[in-house]
Amino acid sequence: MARILIVDDEEIFTTFAGHALKAAGHAVTLTASPRVAISLAAADTPDLVISDINMPEMSGFEMAAILNADGERRWVPIIFMSSRDDGPSFRQAFGVGAVDYLIKPFTREMLLAAVEGKLIETERRRASGDLPPAGVDARNSSSMPLIPGYTLISPLGEGGMGQVYLADRKKSGLRCALKVLTLVEEGREQTEILTRFLEERALLSRIDHPNVAKVFDHGITDNHVYIALEFFPCGDLKLAIEHGVSVGTSLAYVRQIADGLGAIHAQGIIHRDIKPANIMLRTDGSIALVDFGIAKDLQAVAMLTLHGQTIGTPHYMSPEQINSETLDARSDLYSLGAIFYEMLTHQRLFAGDRMESILMQHLHAPRPTLPRNLSILQPILDILLAIKPADRFPDTSAFLRAFSVVELMRFSEDIGAGNKSFSGMADLDTLPNV
Repeated sequence: MARILIVDDEEIFTTFAGHALKAAGHAVTLTASPRVAISLAAADTPDLVISDINMPEMSGFEMAAILNADGERRWVPIIFMSSRDDGPSFRQAFGVGAVDYLIKPFTREMLLAAVEGKLIETERRRASGDLPPAGVDARNSSSMPLIPGYTLISPLGEGGMGQVYLADRKKSGLRCALKVLTLVEEGREQTEILTRFLEERALLSRIDHPNVAKVFDHGITDNHVYIALEFFPCGDLKLAIEHGVSVGTSLAYVRQIADGLGAIHAQGIIHRDIKPANIMLRTDGSIALVDFGIAKDLQAVAMLTLHGQTIGTPHYMSPEQINSETLDARSDLYSLGAIFYEMLTHQRLFAGDRMESILMQHLHAPRPTLPRNLSILQPILDILLAIKPADRFPDTSAFLRAFSVVELMRFSEDIGAGNKSFSGMADLDTLPNV
């Protein structure tokens, strides 16, 4: 009999997996909360963890990194179960120590086969010395870079701007996200990426605002450059939207995003890649902007591009960014509008099977209309998403003045029926002139 901890916020899966494993003779603990799971594992380490990936508090990947971060704790084999069947998810899962990956929906037989097989394999590998016994740190430090002053725990992700690791600062014990760029042989692409990385470090060091990720440290070694950033165990806005964001929460997030944008714009910086995945959530409900890898100083003449292509994310790019025109703060506000629409409707602003189709819709298509019960927000959204920058709010201050008018309206949300409505009406005449 094995002690198995199941973590999933979808009750149908925890119930299904729990019944199947209990019937097979295992002791099963169920929880919908990754934070509770971490506490349970710290108090009494299970033989196996089965976890979903997308969860509101934090992702399964982040939970796995924390579970295996403490050398005092025994190594815990983890099986992920998710409807995500893409290559990056597989790589990230096994990068944080997964021993298997089940794609939802799966059968009882598939679950039991995976569990029994991995329990047997884990014991065999421990007996042969391939895995550490209980109480031994299982981190493979040889697969991660050596950064003086930091203990790297596990990978958190990767991208064109280097790898990101969960890490602890040795002096303070502060947990952080360490973005590391490995220096390789010189070349045009390497030079451009290094330039962008160093610019990100310089830009972030100029900003101190609660809605912008905190920078704790940065430096360079013989083989790497790095930035130590605030770690966000609750995940990003992309994950939150997938689980559903209420209208009230959407309003709170939009104000905070705008406040963060105002702070970076005041420093003469435009972000250029505002999207849900670059907006992180804290445990207190606040948010912070991250990933300034393609941000640019407004005073700079040249626009950095990679391989001659416009940099950005298609679903949230402003028309002028698509056309590689000069950008200013209004481009970030357009991206904010696309995110606002997505939070309110749980649909992307524009959809399509090809990138070219999405980009052309940003340039020419009529802007979608909100449902009638959200019509109070339509005037503001129309201004944010105007095709011509001149028709948008000139800056975040103008947007926030107009947004305050909406916030002051009496707002009611019928949670039980799932219907959201506003008491009161507004039109363009009630908004400040922009």
